[in-house]
Amino acid sequence: MDATEGADKDRSEAEEYRASEPQPGDAELAVIVRSVDEGQAGAMPVTVLVGGKSLSGNLISGASWWETMGQRARGTEGSDASEQFAAGADSVSRLYRNADIVKRRPVEYLHMQNVLTGNSRLTGWRIRIEEVQAWRWGR
Repeated sequence: MDATEGADKDRSEAEEYRASEPQPGDAELAVIVRSVDEGQAGAMPVTVLVGGKSLSGNLISGASWWETMGQRARGTEGSDASEQFAAGADSVSRLYRNADIVKRRPVEYLHMQNVLTGNSRLTGWRIRIEEVQAWRWGR
């Protein structure tokens, strides 16, 4: 075995170890989020409790969420900052659509759209999984 093969093996083992590290927050919720991010499941209705507040909406992929945020930024008054944010959101959306990247990265956030909280309707939320106090299927 030459030095290159050994380095590749070490890198592969390190990536495998990182993939097996515990995810933040609820492990089962992280598995569901990953399946949505990988495209194995579409939007799913969920209710989460965050900071003592109930949020009900559709769990969507990170790619879809970032794409929507880019579109919303473009819909604002055409400022340079809005266009820069939109371009950045497009880049992040493309990264989320890369299967290799999605499988290697830890699942830290869930993404929701059409969120209801109390009497308010919110377009989209990005929530750290470790901040979710409780969750359930449905609205």
